[in-house]
Amino acid sequence: MLSSQDFDAVTWSAEDDLIVEELVVRADQLLTSRKDSSAAGAAISAAPSDHSQQVLPDNALERASDPSKPPDDQAANLAFRLPDLEDIGLVLDRRRFRAMGLSVTDFVASEWCQQQFALALTADLPPEVTKTAAMAAGSDLHKALESEVKTFVEIEVITREDAWALRLIECIACLRQLMRKGMTREVYVFGKFQGHWVKGIIDELQLDELGKVRIVEHKTRRRSSVPSDAQKETARLQVMLYRSLLLGLADACDAECGSEILALHRLDGKAQLSKEVMKHARTHKVALIVNLNQLLSSLRATAQKLPPCSEEMEVRYLWQGDGSLLGCMAVWWDADWTERQVSAHLAVLAGEAAPSKVLQEHAWKCEYCMFFHACGGPSRCADAASRPPSAAVPV
Repeated sequence: MLSSQDFDAVTWSAEDDLIVEELVVRADQLLTSRKDSSAAGAAISAAPSDHSQQVLPDNALERASDPSKPPDDQAANLAFRLPDLEDIGLVLDRRRFRAMGLSVTDFVASEWCQQQFALALTADLPPEVTKTAAMAAGSDLHKALESEVKTFVEIEVITREDAWALRLIECIACLRQLMRKGMTREVYVFGKFQGHWVKGIIDELQLDELGKVRIVEHKTRRRSSVPSDAQKETARLQVMLYRSLLLGLADACDAECGSEILALHRLDGKAQLSKEVMKHARTHKVALIVNLNQLLSSLRATAQKLPPCSEEMEVRYLWQGDGSLLGCMAVWWDADWTERQVSAHLAVLAGEAAPSKVLQEHAWKCEYCMFFHACGGPSRCADAASRPPSAAVPV
């Protein structure tokens, strides 16, 4: 079975000082070598020190969905230090090279810090700045877990329709494996959140003792310790979104939605797939398939057969050193909280609300942020520190 390598899960430990120092050096070298470094400095000096009241440009949501949109000149010149995002190390790379549509990763990034995510949308950062050995190790561990339940084969892809067909075939095979064997990994899901298409890959699905589908997320850690509460909160939102997508997967494949998502990705649902892709479909007992429209119908039928989805989800933290389990976190479904979080993050993306900075008690995040100099840190952090405890801090 093919692996969705374009969406490999990666992690980035916010506490990893070695990676931090490495990125500082590489980022500084890159900034120094840029021909327009002087112009960038002038732009930064002229920019306001507090971006907390600025909203994203009107086309920010379009830019997030379409990597072909060029960044605004002013935003591209923002200075940066280094990234720090548990579980979203490659978000900047994916913004430029992934297919259109938002991802669960985008919401996780915004949950970590809306201001950082807003600046990242319009920053012009090359991929080499965001890649580290730790991220590669995390990806390798995820790949090893996936290989425990899947066999990888090479399939020649001739058209974009072929590439998408392989993704849908794999999704069908994963869901059938879940119902047949009680567990599967790396499951591609997609659907709509408040009118916007979102995609993601669930690390693991398993049938619990009641026969319900349980979502399990694997987080790899460079250090042999569980993460902070702030990092756990992003994982909580992540599995909530996965559950929403899984619940709505069948509806996302109906005729109307299927036509919409194919148009979004500029795919021809009636185009005949290559012989090799159709042969691959038959090996997974996805018979009588010749185009994407038929594949979507098959995926819809398979998703409709899934058992009920458990309201209890699990996040497992694994050490990159040997893959050992560091700890687990149970997450219970909260539809209202998930809806509120999605609404808040979409409002920022659509330019309807200003991106929020981190709270003062989470100011430690700023020490690892590549956009620290452009942002200036948490709003009124310095002022709040100088005030007596009883003094009110303006909102």
